[in-house]
Formats: sequence, C-alpha cells, structure tokens
Amino acid sequence: MSSQNTDQADSSQALKCVESRLANEEDRTALISRINAVIAFNIGSESWSVDLKQTGTISKPASESRDMTITVSDEDFMKIHNKKLNAQMAGMQGKLKFDPKDMGLLHKVAYLW
Repeated sequence: MSSQNTDQADSSQALKCVESRLANEEDRTALISRINAVIAFNIGSESWSVDLKQTGTISKPASESRDMTITVSDEDFMKIHNKKLNAQMAGMQGKLKFDPKDMGLLHKVAYLW
C-alpha cells in the first residue's frame, strides 16, 4: 500500500491498532497506569471511546462519560497516526480539536500509538 493510500485510509486501521495494544495485558495495564482517562474519538463519521481509567476497553459509539474528546478528519488522523503530521501542529492549525484543552492529557494519549 502506498503512503498516500495509507494516509487516506479510514480510522478503522487506527482502531485496530489500539485494539491490539489493549489485547496485550502488559500494554493495557501500562496504558491505564500512564493515561488514567476515558478518551472519546470523533474521527470522520466514526465515534468511539477508550476506557484507560479502569477497564482498558473500547466502546462504540463513544461513551458519554469521558475525560477528553478528540475530533479530527479520517485523513488527518491517519497522517498523525502514521507520523506524517505532528498532533501539536494539527491542533494549532485547527485540524485536530480536543476538549477540554488539556495538553498534558493530550500528550499522554499519544502513547496509544
């Protein structure tokens, strides 16, 4: 697959990456310890959340109880996921939105990838 096709793929690839990380008990425990939050993702037309506070599970659609919501297009999310777009720059350019504006928590979310 070319990098262009990878960048334009939908967020289901990234969701699968997160699922595989959470399937590993050691990774799941480390992520819960490090992030300690429920993160909701609105990526393109998809909505899901990751409980990294207690269970290390993914919910579709996104849970109403969350510590942060991240909103981004499929294309920009895949660029961030593939490290072709810096998340901080995407935020400054308005391509990535997060609420609340907690940069410390946003940096922790990067450990998912």
